[in-house]
Amino acid sequence: MADAQMNRQILLVSRPQGEAPTANFKLVETPFAPLNDGEVRVRNHTCRSIRTCAAA
Repeated sequence: MADAQMNRQILLVSRPQGEAPTANFKLVETPFAPLNDGEVRVRNHTCRSIRTCAAA
């Protein structure tokens, strides 16, 4: 599994005006640093959708 060795981050590259299109985000992938003796790597998987509404 090639993904297991890469750190993936979704970064906000510009502040959206209203609803955020995908152009406001950037996917950055970097390789993990090697582990030292006694260290462990934990994989977190989170998926969350938050909907907000501004009062008119």
